[in-house]
Amino acid sequence: MREREELDDIGVAEYIERQGVSVPAILAARAAKAITLLEPPVSDVNDVDDEQLDKEAREFATLQANHPLWLAERRADVATIVEELGCGDYDRNGERKAGEFEANDEELDIDPSATAEIYGDYDASDAGYDAGDDDIAIEPPEDD
Repeated sequence: MREREELDDIGVAEYIERQGVSVPAILAARAAKAITLLEPPVSDVNDVDDEQLDKEAREFATLQANHPLWLAERRADVATIVEELGCGDYDRNGERKAGEFEANDEELDIDPSATAEIYGDYDASDAGYDAGDDDIAIEPPEDD
């Protein structure tokens, strides 16, 4: 039947399933492999005509030309939202929110090697880094 109907592995598996019989495992595996190797048919017909292509190109050019104006409007909208909802580092009174760095952050002792693996910005030759201070600043748990 396979040769007469010119069926491939996929066709035979479908035929067997339509008959209400379970497909043998080897045939199911071969059909699954054949499905992965299928390529979508390539159409020789061009579905996009020149007029449609020109129209879409003009629309895209218009979008690109208006992008700086759109971007400025979008930034203004975001600034308004941040100001109205208080979404920035500062509250409505102009004071820094809790948890943010204070204006006097020179006293902070931030170890630049802490983010070196993430950002790749650590330079051991930096004179501001004390290489001898590599201890972990976590207290051991207390015994109960």
